[in-house]
This record gives sequence, C-alpha cells and structure tokens, in this order.
Amino acid sequence: MVSDSEDGEFVVRILKRQGHEAIRGSTTKGGIKALSSLIKNLKEKQRPGLIIPDGPQGPRFKAKLGIIILARKTGYPILPFSYSAKKIKVFASWDRFILPYPFTKCIGIYGKPLFVPGNADKNELNRYLILLEKELCRLTAEADSYYLNS
Repeated sequence: MVSDSEDGEFVVRILKRQGHEAIRGSTTKGGIKALSSLIKNLKEKQRPGLIIPDGPQGPRFKAKLGIIILARKTGYPILPFSYSAKKIKVFASWDRFILPYPFTKCIGIYGKPLFVPGNADKNELNRYLILLEKELCRLTAEADSYYLNS
C-alpha cells in the first residue's frame, strides 16, 4: 500500500520497475478502499504485502490500526522490520525518513511474526497495535545502534 500522493507516485514507479504491484491509499486519502483492495489482493494471490504502518502524517513511531485489521482479515502474520545504514540522508520530514547513500553498508532486522486472531475484538486489536509499535521501536533502535557503535 502506497500513499496516493506525489511522493507516493515516486515510490510506485520504483516498485513497478522491481516487478511489484502497488495499491494506492492511506489513512487520510482512500484508506478504506485501499485496505479492502489489499485484503482481496492478498487472499486471491496468496503472497505477502508491505505497509509502512505509521501512515502518511504520523506521528512518528505510531502505527495505524489498518495493518492490524489487515492481519486479522487475511490471517497473514505481521513481520516487523526495520533498517539502518552507515551513511544516510535524513530528510527534514515528520518521520525523519532515512535514505541510505549508494554503496553504503546497510542492515535490516526482522522481529518475531505477530499473528492477529480472526476473532480479535477492538480492545485486542489495540493491544496488538501497541505490541507492534514496541517491536518496531526496538528493531529501529537496534538497527540504528549497529552503526553508531562501529
């Protein structure tokens, strides 16, 4: 799922060149329709999807409920992931997005899969959201510290 914005268009072009399919939408623009399309797509094609869970406007490190609902509806686990790099460009955006410089050393770190039961109620969904946020923050700190200490 990629934001339906100008910035998102840049990402979509990269994804398409790499052979991926993008579904456009975000929390603030076309989110329900995009989430429905993503659920349908994942069930039909039975392949993984990717979501940046903090939405198009943040706040930083605060995941949105859409990814939890997606996991509940599809039965797919959420595989938390974060990355860092030795030399990076940090953007002056709300999320402080990082872009590794070409040919720099990078690290990607996966967390434990998070399964959301199909019968999870609203309170349980919020609990899974908090678990996901904590795991993503832990992974990000671990990835960032890898290059701070080297």
